[in-house]
Amino acid sequence: MVALQRAIRRVKNGKDGLVNIFSDSKSSLEVLTGPKTYHPLAHEARRDISEIVVEVRAVRLFWVRTHAGIAGNERVDELARRAALTTKTAAEYDRFPLSHEKKVIRRRAWKSGKNDTPREARVR
Repeated sequence: MVALQRAIRRVKNGKDGLVNIFSDSKSSLEVLTGPKTYHPLAHEARRDISEIVVEVRAVRLFWVRTHAGIAGNERVDELARRAALTTKTAAEYDRFPLSHEKKVIRRRAWKSGKNDTPREARVR
């Protein structure tokens, strides 16, 4: 999602009339193009796309299969792998949707309280 958001931001700051963005992250594309999302980066990307459209320009998003021998995608994967292994930087993006945190809290509460219920107490 970070890469998609950055690509869309770059398009917004550019002057091209039509830009095609290819991604092998199907889940990120689904979050971005789906009817409803709580992901902050998806909201930023959608806002940028709206601004691009207002300027009578266009962004087209395409999904490409991972490791399918597509030269551009293989090159991007190699560059990302190399950067991950050689670059030491702090995470630039560390936010996550509130819905995720709620799910984590519920799961922890369920696990911690599971053994304290009367039914579980009788089974011991």
